[in-house]
Parts: sequence; structure tokens; C-alpha cells
Amino acid sequence: MIVGILRLPEADSGDDIVYLCQNVFNVAYIEYSWFEEEDLICDVLFIACGDVSFDVNKESFKIASSIKDFVQFGGLVFGFGGGFKLLCLMELLPGKIVENHDAAFVSRQVFLRSEKELTPLTSGLDKAKPLALCVAHRYGRYRASSEELRSIRQNEQIVFRYCDAQGNTSMGVNIDGSVDNIAAISNETNTVFGMMARPERCVHSHYNGDDGLLLFKSIMACSLEK
Repeated sequence: MIVGILRLPEADSGDDIVYLCQNVFNVAYIEYSWFEEEDLICDVLFIACGDVSFDVNKESFKIASSIKDFVQFGGLVFGFGGGFKLLCLMELLPGKIVENHDAAFVSRQVFLRSEKELTPLTSGLDKAKPLALCVAHRYGRYRASSEELRSIRQNEQIVFRYCDAQGNTSMGVNIDGSVDNIAAISNETNTVFGMMARPERCVHSHYNGDDGLLLFKSIMACSLEK
């Protein structure tokens, strides 16, 4: 198995994925650059980055076409934090990520309730137990048109919603104002996933908790089965 890690300029979150590959799962990894047009020869691709406040410059984002080809042939792609926004900008996921409802940078622990069981991201989870993960973003509010929202509901593309520790949803726990408390979505074929929470920063019981590790174990298990 080979893991792909897409590095964005001035983003250090790829280091967390490298740590997981080297010290937890013992798998090979390849790092890819935002600005290079390369064939993706990996089984799963992670786009993990901090806040992305800019729009993609299609001319400079040369690897975008490679990512779309990768998805077309069944590759798994996961965008965490700003990676979620990039997947929306590439139109690999519906909707868009905009500035938080109060324009504030939010950095805190959140709880997520699983809404969808049989996916590479959630197959190893206990659906009855909310995940405790971290967020750190100013641009993290998920928006969708009424048509897009109707479609993702009908196609069961909502993967996680923001909730409290008991799994209850309300606007009070919706940290960025995302429509319908949506915290994560997938494409229709369950091969592309985006979430604003940062599971790669929650893999140690003594540092932010280890609920994020449950997601990565699920991803790795599904990738090995392919």
C-alpha cells in the first residue's frame, strides 16, 4: 500500500500524515506538490492543510487534473481542514467553504456524529459514540445551494454533523455556521471525502485525544481491501 500526501505551500499538516505512515501504520508514502503535474501512483491521497483563504488559481494548481483522473479510476481522496475547501473548488465535492459566520478564527475541540456507516472513513466507527476532534480555521463554513443540499441528502452524502458530547445537534454546537450542521461530506461514490476537523492532529491519547486514529484505521483497512 502507498499513501499519497499533497503538500500545500507553507502547510505543515503533511508532517502529521508522515508520522502516521512511518510510526503507526508502517506504510510507504509519496509526497506530491501543489505546483507539479504528476501521475498519482498511490492507493489513497490525503490533502491536509490549514486555513485556505484564497481561491485556486487553476493555472498554477497543476496537480488538479491528476487528482481528478485518480478519482475517476477509483482512488480514495481525503481532504482535511483546508483540503475540504480545495476539493469543493475542484468540484470533486458539491457546495463550497466560506468564511465562518462571525468571521472569527475558531480553534477548539468539537464533537462529530457519524451519519453514514459503510464508507472508508467511517466503517470502523461506533456510530453511537460521537468523535472528539479538533478544528482550527476561519474559513470553514460549509454552504450549499438548495438544489445541492437536496441532492446530498437524497444521495446520503452527509458523513458527519456537528453535535454535542451526547450526539445531539443544534446551532449552539455548530462552530462555524455550516448549513444543516454539516461537518463532513462525500461524493456519490464514496471515494472523495472532505471534513473541516483535523483527525491527523488527534492521534495520541495524551495530546488532543486519539479519536482521529479511529478514522485513519478505517481508511487504511478499506484501502488494503481494495
